[in-house]
Amino acid sequence: MIEKLSVMKASQKSTINIIAFALILLIASFLRLYRLSSNPVSLNQDEAVNGYDAYSLMMTMRDHHGNFMPIMLESFDDWVSPAITYLTIPFVKVFGLSEFSIRLPIALLGTATVVLIYILTVQLFNSKRLGLLAAFLLAIMPWHITFSRWAIPPSIVPFFLLLFVSTFLWAVRQDQGDYKIIGDKYDFFEEKSGEASDRLGELYRFCSSNLYHYAF
Repeated sequence: MIEKLSVMKASQKSTINIIAFALILLIASFLRLYRLSSNPVSLNQDEAVNGYDAYSLMMTMRDHHGNFMPIMLESFDDWVSPAITYLTIPFVKVFGLSEFSIRLPIALLGTATVVLIYILTVQLFNSKRLGLLAAFLLAIMPWHITFSRWAIPPSIVPFFLLLFVSTFLWAVRQDQGDYKIIGDKYDFFEEKSGEASDRLGELYRFCSSNLYHYAF
């Protein structure tokens, strides 16, 4: 009887967590997608050149300077990563060239970032409640809402940074509660949790300071 009650309580708790997470995602989606084409009021120059390059690459496989499938895009007297532009191409193909199609992939990645902050928090603290709190705070955070509605290269950095860190944690943790070495052939990871955590901290600081300059 006691065992059945424990199972029922665990099931109810799981259901509540699922409902809460779904509501958080609904809030995050609404705040990032509502009137996306008109708020911000108009495209800035970076958004406009990103959208036109996406359209040009879709139609001719060349950017607006005539470069064939560039690995770096020439913008306004500078060079930027084409990551955001290549991500925009399918949306311009489906919805046409517009403010909505240019900003939509960024808004979706912004919503997905809320999922990633939940995953990362649960990985670090082993607490779904704390994960839900972190996801909710990011979902309503003004700076992230603004970033998620603005189709510029830095807007996709939080998503890929959290994706990298959470994937890294999953890889080194394996299926156990402590960090462990991935393979005997490689001396990249240390077996002790403290040393691995130090490495993770160094890696996070490196990514934070260099990811935008080298990738985005």
